[in-house]
Amino acid sequence: ITAAISGAKLPSAIETFGTDKLKVLLYPDDFNKLMKSFPMAKPRPQQVEALERVTKAFNGGAQYVVLEAPTGSGKTAISMALAQALGPSYICTLTAQLQSQYFDLFGHLGLKMLKGRGKFNCARCSESCAVGAVLYEEDPCQSCPYIEAKGHALKSRTMVANYHSFLWNIGRAKPREDEVIPTVRPFMVLDESHSVENFLLDTMGLTVKLSHYSVKLPALSTVDSEDPQPYIDWIQAAIPILNAQYKLLSDPKAKDDLRRTVERMGGILADVALGIKFIPERGSKKSDAGWYPDPNWFALKPLHVATYGQQIWKFGQRLLLMSGTILDAGTVCSNIGLPLADGEFIQLDSVFAPENRPIIVHPMNMTKESREESWPEAARLVDKLLDHHHDVKGLLLCPSNEMLKFIQAKLSRKNQTRLITAFGGNREKRYQEHLTGRFPTVLAASGYWEGADLIGAASRFQIIPACPRPMWSGQIKARAKIEPKWYRFLTYSKLLQGYGRSVRAIEDFSATYIFDRDFLTEMNRKDSLIPNWVKKAVKVVGT
Repeated sequence: ITAAISGAKLPSAIETFGTDKLKVLLYPDDFNKLMKSFPMAKPRPQQVEALERVTKAFNGGAQYVVLEAPTGSGKTAISMALAQALGPSYICTLTAQLQSQYFDLFGHLGLKMLKGRGKFNCARCSESCAVGAVLYEEDPCQSCPYIEAKGHALKSRTMVANYHSFLWNIGRAKPREDEVIPTVRPFMVLDESHSVENFLLDTMGLTVKLSHYSVKLPALSTVDSEDPQPYIDWIQAAIPILNAQYKLLSDPKAKDDLRRTVERMGGILADVALGIKFIPERGSKKSDAGWYPDPNWFALKPLHVATYGQQIWKFGQRLLLMSGTILDAGTVCSNIGLPLADGEFIQLDSVFAPENRPIIVHPMNMTKESREESWPEAARLVDKLLDHHHDVKGLLLCPSNEMLKFIQAKLSRKNQTRLITAFGGNREKRYQEHLTGRFPTVLAASGYWEGADLIGAASRFQIIPACPRPMWSGQIKARAKIEPKWYRFLTYSKLLQGYGRSVRAIEDFSATYIFDRDFLTEMNRKDSLIPNWVKKAVKVVGT
């Protein structure tokens, strides 16, 4: 059975899950039933508002709804209520951790998780099913715990997956004869939808490091250029060499890693043939003669990922896209190929009082060109704020490790000892040290714009010295030249995700300090991406 969505046909192996069961919520009786079956004890007023507005949009003919619901809105319960009402459903979220949160809350309602092959232990060896699949590729297991669990998930009424497991187990999968066939379902949730594009950019791109391979591969281009053709030619030459190397490998983990790399190389060649444009990225080395491209590695990233987006959202007849920071619904939807005319945007207010989440802006020029003057001043202000908040925990969130290390080195000895730096391999361990420690430590990081849950006393203040502007190179540079607003969207969606790290409940309170004057510039634009619920909390000082 095939279905046409935006002119794109689904693979013939995919069936439609109970289209005759598709249920459109109608006023008032069915909505009252929805409220009575709400998956938590009692819906809060904002959850009722969200469900009313989403229901109305679907009743009005919208194929998808984009819901911006700031932290504290109870998005998981909203999505599960609709999933229960609209029939067999998929829920996709960003990380395995968020996937587990859904299961912990709603597993008792029959929710099942879809996990990748590497999360299961092979019955014939002491390794994962991913390794087992390589060891026994000539003699596949008759009973595989991964395939069995995947079948249970695909047969369940409501299935939750992270985007990675959904894409590779359903969106781009080729099911074996003994596997359950994925289906198009009446309803699908895309949680943390502002991040789907970035996930696809990382996943559908390719990074190659020559030093990872024991076989000699062709040399990389010595020209720093946005032309992808030299790298396409390199991939075509490398694939037969790597295939020959695969046959010689005995280590199953190394074989599985090489298999994935070669498959992605082949996927890129196929995508290029379909007209998808890739942008090369290279590191730089310095010699006496100047800078030159790093001869050890290159990356290719698609300029746009709209085509890949369909490999996720085409599995839902109606969609709910959710995030605390949508900012621009048109950008979020067009990024992943959703037709703008088919959707509706709903923006909720924050449930947290502005006085509990103040943003104090001390405007400075924090662009790269001004760092000689601005970074020392930023360090001085951070030191002053740490003195002011000397007896409570906080968060120092920098756009880069370089800025973080610079500021740390300039702090007083007393304040340096308060910092718990969290990056690299010890990131999670240091994060837990901050949460569980008794002293007023300050979590200092460049990577916790999302994922940190600093509820209550874990953070009574947070400092964001500069807006997290993406690095001006490679795919980002090429795309931003075409779509300047897209670059702003990347910057401020990340910044506002960071803003939400420290006020996580109604009774929470935490002050956020921002030094970057570009934040005020964005606030005052006619097409500003900063929502009104954020603007209400802003106070400008030091001007």
